[in-house]
Amino acid sequence: MNDTLNLSFQQLLEIQHPDSDVVKSKKVLFCYLLPLEKYIKTLGEDYVAVMSKKDPKWFYEYISCWSIREGSNRNISTLKSKKYEYIMFFAKEQKATSYARFVGCYKNGGVAEEECIIEGEKCVRFAFEKVLDFDDLDGHVVIKWPESDRSILEYWCKGGDTKNGAVQHKYIYRINDLAIPKKDFTRYEDVILSFSELKEIIDAGKITETEWRKRLSIVKGIYCIVDKTDGKMYVGAAYGEEGIWGRWQQYVETDGHGDNVKMKEILMEDVQNNNEMLKIDEARRDNLQWSILEIFSQSKSNETVLSREKFYKDKFCTIKIQLNDN
Repeated sequence: MNDTLNLSFQQLLEIQHPDSDVVKSKKVLFCYLLPLEKYIKTLGEDYVAVMSKKDPKWFYEYISCWSIREGSNRNISTLKSKKYEYIMFFAKEQKATSYARFVGCYKNGGVAEEECIIEGEKCVRFAFEKVLDFDDLDGHVVIKWPESDRSILEYWCKGGDTKNGAVQHKYIYRINDLAIPKKDFTRYEDVILSFSELKEIIDAGKITETEWRKRLSIVKGIYCIVDKTDGKMYVGAAYGEEGIWGRWQQYVETDGHGDNVKMKEILMEDVQNNNEMLKIDEARRDNLQWSILEIFSQSKSNETVLSREKFYKDKFCTIKIQLNDN
């Protein structure tokens, strides 16, 4: 039986933080840490709290000082070379041998001290710098990391390349309080969303089955987008396999315009004034607002939905003088 989500840790990063330098890099190490119980007096909720956003000094000391002992020289040499720019640290769960919790990402600054003594043991101290991009994930994500596939250091090539010993995708076992949009779903007629709220809802729904995804994917519908800059409206119909959810996901994936002709005109800036180099006008995009005008069951014919779309376009005069092209 599959006891993991159908989503790897690498895929989660690409969804949540696609623009991060870490995600774009092909020089990322995955590091498996032994349990941290001996460094923490109280387990349970404190275990997560201490390991995550507080980044205490003892934890930095623990990950930055590598013991000079038999069997560890290869790992130390790997870090010394600075071939890998970033390190993802995972700590073994207290009582689960096959699971590890993400506890932070650090930039590798190379050797800070060639030899130091920690608890009577010779160590090499490295200069690690915390990467703040992933603070929202620290302590929340548990992955499956079987003992049979246990290497202290593995590297991740973007795109899942597993040649030359690259790390295979580490699949997520559990996410704690991460993929929960701040805005609750109440009723369809209450839906009013900014672009940032819509993006948060869509991104969360890619990770797990949220209430928003459940509700929006079971209905077809007529929706409205208002440009609060000038009050102009766009009326659209959602009648695909995933209903309103599927159509609104396209708006997030296209940074707001959804491939609508007039929406592109107001959102895409001509940087060089020659149509060769375009970018999104983020301020204008952030002034857009999504709402739902009418919903239908998935069994309702597409012809009926399109007929109601035309009714609303006529009602609000959105064709030509507003944001509908036809």
